[in-house]
Amino acid sequence: MKKIAFLLLASIASSSVFAQLENTRWKSTVTIDGPENVLFDFKKDTVGLYRIADNSMIENMTYTHNDTSFILKKVDLL
Repeated sequence: MKKIAFLLLASIASSSVFAQLENTRWKSTVTIDGPENVLFDFKKDTVGLYRIADNSMIENMTYTHNDTSFILKKVDLL
């Protein structure tokens, strides 16, 4: 019984962590042609990647997740 309760709580916690991505923005540095400061702008199931220096969009992506992985898939390159 304890094992089932633990698994249930773990699955609820992991789903709420990914739900917290929606409508958030994350600053990061990526290497494109050198280090580039960027902003990941998460929506319901899409994410935009923006260059912080001039606020230009680099690309659009979709994201999916499950218990063990997080996948970003490029939609278009601008």
